[in-house]
Amino acid sequence: MTTRTRHLSGLAAVSAVAAAGILAATATGARTADRASFSLPRVFPVQLWKATSENVTQVTGKLLLGGKPVSGAQVRIDRYVLPGTTGSDGSFTYALDTTLPGRHKVTVAGSDGAKVAGKSISGDQRSALLATPAGTLDVTYGLTNVRSVKQADGTFLVTGQAGYADGKTPPPPVTIYTYRLSGTILDAAGQPVAGAYVSTRTLDRSFWTLSEPTDQAGRYTSLFTASAEQPGNPVPFDIRVAQGENIYEYPAGEHVTFQRLQSATMDVQLPPAGFAISIPVARSYKGAVYEGVVVGVATGAKVIDPVKANWLDKSGNFSLVLPASAAGKRVSLWVRKSRVFLAAEGKPGAAIEKDVWPAKVPNDAVPNVTALTLAK
Repeated sequence: MTTRTRHLSGLAAVSAVAAAGILAATATGARTADRASFSLPRVFPVQLWKATSENVTQVTGKLLLGGKPVSGAQVRIDRYVLPGTTGSDGSFTYALDTTLPGRHKVTVAGSDGAKVAGKSISGDQRSALLATPAGTLDVTYGLTNVRSVKQADGTFLVTGQAGYADGKTPPPPVTIYTYRLSGTILDAAGQPVAGAYVSTRTLDRSFWTLSEPTDQAGRYTSLFTASAEQPGNPVPFDIRVAQGENIYEYPAGEHVTFQRLQSATMDVQLPPAGFAISIPVARSYKGAVYEGVVVGVATGAKVIDPVKANWLDKSGNFSLVLPASAAGKRVSLWVRKSRVFLAAEGKPGAAIEKDVWPAKVPNDAVPNVTALTLAK
């Protein structure tokens, strides 16, 4: 049995859900009169970049309190605080870059001068505004020709095509983004060190890469590129470890070496006070962080773990096989420009390693791009 979604084009190709054009994010737990929310056009199709265009879309949203417009409030998009404040109708405008897929977080940055119907609001209402649940402005590739086929073994083959707003251009294919360095930081007594950072730099570069802070088990992960403009293998690196105000560096002329164009692990043990840090041993291995567009299926926020899923092929076609347990469910499709570590080479149309599949819809994925009902 085959289930098809209606073929959509232009902006409508992005989402049947988005046809309503509005996302309301409302503060829960507050009295109705004090509930704050954003009214936002939610989904925009990814446009091709043009040299003759500003490559932005002017987006207008509104800030509401108890369903009424809020004037005089400051709004933040991601980390950028918009100049000026909301208008008398609660509106604000933002130049959204619609040439890159992604989610843009909308929050209240300030409420000191906020008013409703020309009247200053109370302190509790200002607090409610600052606690307004974030809204999002989503830019995503459209999905067309989406359909599901129930297979002989009871599983469902879901296929479709992702693309730009022009309906002809596929997203960029999966490619290597960088390599991965990971390991553990221990103190002089062999105990895990939390909140430390590992920095790396090849000898011919002036910039450093910086890891995520170590967790409670002392584990860190960093993106790095085991290559240099200078030829040769292995590649020597300068290494630093920062813990609070303490910075540990190796003596001049002493370096850690990595195999060219491979990922690696490197464990570091910090020295006792007054002693020099020992040079760690790096262990390189094949594998890299790949970047590519992933299409997934969910019920609500829970991802349906596919039996098999593929990267988009060069034409933007995708396919996933869902388990028989999904029969009869109304499911939604989400889209994400994903960066994942793969032990095997990521190729257009090739299978995505199952152990990297998320358990729930990632925060940076655009949910509900389209939907369909699987046969019983």
